[in-house]
Parts: sequence; C-alpha cells; structure tokens
Amino acid sequence: TKNIGLETFEYITKKLKVFYPYIILCYLISLPILIVCVGYNIEQLTDTIWSLLLLKGLGMGKSWLFAPLWYLSAMLVAMMILYPLVRKYKEGYLYIFAPLISFLGLAYMYNHGSLNMSYGSWGGIICLSSVRAFIEMNMAGLIYIISEKIKTVDFTKVSKILFTIFSIDKSNYIT
Repeated sequence: TKNIGLETFEYITKKLKVFYPYIILCYLISLPILIVCVGYNIEQLTDTIWSLLLLKGLGMGKSWLFAPLWYLSAMLVAMMILYPLVRKYKEGYLYIFAPLISFLGLAYMYNHGSLNMSYGSWGGIICLSSVRAFIEMNMAGLIYIISEKIKTVDFTKVSKILFTIFSIDKSNYIT
C-alpha cells in the first residue's frame, strides 16, 4: 500500500483540483469590484491573498475575499487530520472516537454560545471554524456508521410504510 502521508496529500490535491479553478475565476472577477465598488486599497487587496490560498479561514489575514471560503479551508484542514486516521484505524476511529468527538464537540459548540461557529470566531489558538469542521466531519462518520447498521436491518413492510409516513415533511401542509 501507499505511504499514508502521500495518500492523504493525493486525496486533498484531488479535492482541490475540483473546486480551486472556480475560486481563482471568482477572485479575478471580484478584484475590479473590490477596487471600484468597495474601495479596497492595496493593503486590503494583498491581504485577500490569504483567502485565495484558503488560509483566511484558519485565522490568517484580515480582509475577506469570499466569506464562504472559510468553510472550504476549515473542511480541508479537518480532512487532512481525519483522512489518515480513518484510513489507518477505520473501525476503531469510527466506532469509538467519532461518536465521542461528535457529542463532546456538539456540547462545546452549544456552550460556546451557538452551534454557528463560523469564520468570525477565534478560539485563542485556532479559528473555531476549524473546530466546527472537525466536529462535523466526525458527525459524518457517526452518521455513516448508523446508516451502515440500518442497511443491515430487515424491515417489515409495515415498518417501511410507517417510516415513509413519519418522514413526510408536514410543515408544508400546516396553515
């Protein structure tokens, strides 16, 4: 098998190749808008490089190019941490650490003030957006385990009908 570090690098590179050209295109389109309409000076424009490099979401720089980039940068960091762990210790990580980190992380987020820890929050040594992404990725692992277990259950026809009835979104029908 491949070196886990090299495999992780290739995984992240593959992810970047999918969406990074769009980021560059948006960056080039937004530069004139930032200069003419928003009035960015040269210092603010050079500071947007951190956004372009997907490092603003980690706490580097002051000026935002695109606020939603915090999510991509935070998720990439979380994937760089979790990918090698899950590849090497899949069962142990997903059955022990993912649920533990999910529940402790949700409690942390809730007690931090809200479940909306995003790009504006600084946690002292790390942007809370990275913490949020790490928690969400662990929650995804927990959901994966649950869905794999549900697939093995042999549901009766009655239970399938009941699940269908209860899963219908009733909010559209209430007036």
